[in-house]
Amino acid sequence: MNLSLNSSTGAITGTAPSPTNATTYNFTIRATDQENQSADRNFSFTISPNYFGDGSDGALNTTP
Repeated sequence: MNLSLNSSTGAITGTAPSPTNATTYNFTIRATDQENQSADRNFSFTISPNYFGDGSDGALNTTP
């Protein structure tokens, strides 16, 4: 999906896709310590279409 997780800061960065409908993405992060013990945690986030435009046309659309 072209997103990356910074292991130092925890920031998720990149360019998300532009779905035509709200789309939920699920992923698992595994943390492993120096003794090779690990724990998994599941996450999800939803990306919704941008109904409001980018303002480049000079109009303000407030109707989703």
